[in-house]
Amino acid sequence: VVIIESIQPFGEVIKQIFKQRVSIFVGVPPIFAALLRVPFWWPMRWINPLQLCISGAAALPMPIHQAFEKKFGLPLMEGYGLTEASPVVTLNPEGKRLPGSIGKVLPGIALRIIGETGEDLPPGEVGEICIKGDNVMKGYYHQEEATGEAFLDPERQWLKTGDVGFLDPEEYVHISDRKKDL
Repeated sequence: VVIIESIQPFGEVIKQIFKQRVSIFVGVPPIFAALLRVPFWWPMRWINPLQLCISGAAALPMPIHQAFEKKFGLPLMEGYGLTEASPVVTLNPEGKRLPGSIGKVLPGIALRIIGETGEDLPPGEVGEICIKGDNVMKGYYHQEEATGEAFLDPERQWLKTGDVGFLDPEEYVHISDRKKDL
């Protein structure tokens, strides 16, 4: 694991990828957009230690996704997670990625899309994403009211993520909005 504390100047990121022989690179969409602007990209096509890139924390615009894969010849996978679910909930499967989606739910995690009154919505209908699993927090430290509001049920099993999206017929998850701004 290589942690790069500062991405300025951005050339330092590229230097560390090569120096530390990084094989999987995880970043946010603006990082991948910045990599598209790197002028000396061509050596990365042949001597690059990277095998896979993963984008998270925000929706990855399709033009950036497509341009990145074309330019660098690397798969760029999208995933989804949140602090309250330490940290990954979905990931696009490597063999069957669906650009524009955040992938499929990982094993051991359950996901529901609910309507305004808490009812489960069928595939294709947009609602709030709720998750359940051993990775989901038990509550906010010393914040009982906020904890109660964060869960769909009194047993605190189903976390309301605040993200709005839908499931497609193949069970890929798509995010379309945020229910509230942070």
